[in-house]
Amino acid sequence: MAMTGLLQWVGKWLRENQERQYLHGLSSAKLMDAGISRSDFMIALAAPADTRERMLSMAAAHGLPSGAVDRDHWRALDIARACAQCRERVTCGRWLNGQEENIEASAFCPNADHYNELAMSYGVKKAAHAKPHGSGRKERLWHI
Repeated sequence: MAMTGLLQWVGKWLRENQERQYLHGLSSAKLMDAGISRSDFMIALAAPADTRERMLSMAAAHGLPSGAVDRDHWRALDIARACAQCRERVTCGRWLNGQEENIEASAFCPNADHYNELAMSYGVKKAAHAKPHGSGRKERLWHI
């Protein structure tokens, strides 16, 4: 049984390594066709696995509808870049889980201005005082 698990792990590692090599080998022209620079691509490739989920959770906490973050390609890349390199991941996770209710997202989130601008463009009130998704409710984001 343990040998099967080890073989599965090795197989997964080999597939991921092949994918990584393929992605690293993409030409700058192909990346530009996809609308992303090599540096942004490398940041995205190295980003923590939950980066996208955090971005969407923070957007929801600001009252934004799904898809709002992706409305402007440049903004989505900017938000993803900042989120991927954020040094406040622990605070962010705690805030999204409703464990940091005494602070506002603008106190720690490098993307707070983006979320607030988007919220204003969608007509969401009090975007600057975003509260954690699930604050005071049972459906908190325990997966982060």
